Amino acid sequence: MSVAKRAQQHSALIAVGILAVLAVWLWFDLKQPVKEPGENPKVADLAGIQPGDVVRLEVKKGGKSLVAAREGGPWKLVEPVQGAADSDEVKRLVDGLLDRQTDFLMEQAPKDLKPFGLDKPSLEVSLTAKSGDRRTLLVGGQDPGKTSYYVRDAATGRIFLASTSDVNAVKDKDAAGLRDRTLASVPESEIERIRLEKPAGAVVVARKGADWELVSPWQAPADSGAVTSLASRLASLKADRFVEAGGAGSPKYGLNVPRLRVVVTRRNGSEAVFRVGAKAKDLAQVYAARADSSDVLALQEGTLTSLDKTASDLRSKRLFDLATDQAERVAVSGPKGAWEARREGGAWKQVKPAAGKPAKAQTVDDVLFEITGTASKHVAEKPASLARYGLDNPVLTVTVTLKGGAVKQLLVGRPASGDERFVKTGDSPAVFTLSKFAFDRLNAAPSALKE
Repeated sequence: MSVAKRAQQHSALIAVGILAVLAVWLWFDLKQPVKEPGENPKVADLAGIQPGDVVRLEVKKGGKSLVAAREGGPWKLVEPVQGAADSDEVKRLVDGLLDRQTDFLMEQAPKDLKPFGLDKPSLEVSLTAKSGDRRTLLVGGQDPGKTSYYVRDAATGRIFLASTSDVNAVKDKDAAGLRDRTLASVPESEIERIRLEKPAGAVVVARKGADWELVSPWQAPADSGAVTSLASRLASLKADRFVEAGGAGSPKYGLNVPRLRVVVTRRNGSEAVFRVGAKAKDLAQVYAARADSSDVLALQEGTLTSLDKTASDLRSKRLFDLATDQAERVAVSGPKGAWEARREGGAWKQVKPAAGKPAKAQTVDDVLFEITGTASKHVAEKPASLARYGLDNPVLTVTVTLKGGAVKQLLVGRPASGDERFVKTGDSPAVFTLSKFAFDRLNAAPSALKE
């Protein structure tokens, strides 16, 4: 090999080495803070437009445009289709672009934009403020670590870094992804009534003072926790995806004869209504649509399960709503025998089997705790016969006499599925099931009263 050729190769290697060193230096230099730690500028400050002031968002990529705008109200889609937009999603995109700090800034763009991928931007985002000022951000390539994109402010020429996740959120968004997917939006405190309509009938709950009441298919106390959970879901319920504009009338979606129709009534009497139809093919989703829209949305089946409640699901399972310190006398008659205790001052005394002797407070308290607790589940509200539950001839009876003379009685019948037993109170026709643990505590032997 000639000396000249070796010299050329040596020069080339030196050049490559220098470029590598420069690349490493550039990478670490770009990642240096612009100011003191914690004082890096936000993109909003660099672009001169704050997220809350944005009234128009324009995204251009691959020759296509996506435009959303607002005029003092919710966001609306303008291009490529017109319709209601998901305001929360638009806000998320705008905040992701502007309300973030950047750890790199070039005040003046270099003559050669190619190393940054800004000679041919892959994405163009224009943001218009209430004042009419418009800012355009040009997105280029990614940094060596693939954690950020290089972004250039078209007006000032500044180049800065924006996180990959925030840029991709905008880049990957299409019109369907910005469509309004709201099914119900009613502040929980404003919900007065919830009606779940099904082919078999309707389940209705309504507020009663500070609590909830089951109104249909029968009137009974409601499980406040279960209803509150349902109301919480309905306060801000969104579908998972947008399916088709104006297609709700198509039989394939099953929305003409819905499996569930939900009516949420506000305190002022207005209603938010939506319906749920057929299962989506090959997906764990069901179709849904609001009553005031013909657009078809898709909802996760798991979400439907959390909404499609039965009357038994929402019915209170509290056996007795009373304070245990109101009990003056407790009597139990069961498979292990019968015993009775009465309160004297701050202590319990046996009435039987050993009249006048001290009664073990823990045994009596266990019984009172169980009868003022909750049953496992609601079985039937007004059964035609108690015999099928063994409640016509109960195996165990608990009788509690309260201050003032009122008497409360609990009846325990035959075994239900598993280790549970059927149970009912003397105050209500409803039948519930009781856990084996609760039954065993109620079925205390007379000897358990001994101190």
